[in-house]
Amino acid sequence: MLAIGIGAVLYVMGVENNAPRAQEAAVSFSVIAEGANASLSERKNFKIENREQLEQVWALAYGQTTVALPSVDFEKYEVLAVFGGQKNTGGYTVAVKEIMDNEDTRRITITHTVPGSSCVTTQALTSPFQFVRVEKSEARIDRKDEILTVACD
Repeated sequence: MLAIGIGAVLYVMGVENNAPRAQEAAVSFSVIAEGANASLSERKNFKIENREQLEQVWALAYGQTTVALPSVDFEKYEVLAVFGGQKNTGGYTVAVKEIMDNEDTRRITITHTVPGSSCVTTQALTSPFQFVRVEKSEARIDRKDEILTVACD
């Protein structure tokens, strides 16, 4: 009984856990392409590990338009492609905000920007996308989505 009572008191008082925590480290990345009119109309993300995959996903972004593929050294880097899905108007964007690594996980934070109700937007279907180059990793990917509404007042 005494042990349970002491445990309850320590729990309520919030004794610090001195166990080491996995430290996250920011990972640098560079944007290699972005746009608002992808051929892919669904919200989807890709990890691209070779030139063939890049060609396939690039076609989802640009369709039949002949936009030159960027040069990527796939021995050192991989490409992450994020697609925001089809939207009824302009004013939407999708972007990698940050990439953080810890022991066995790479967390990608993706910001989906939405126009506010007072914004004047293009009245056409859009489908935002972004490609980023990042150092290669075997870590499991964990995605975190954030919604940011832009006020245009």
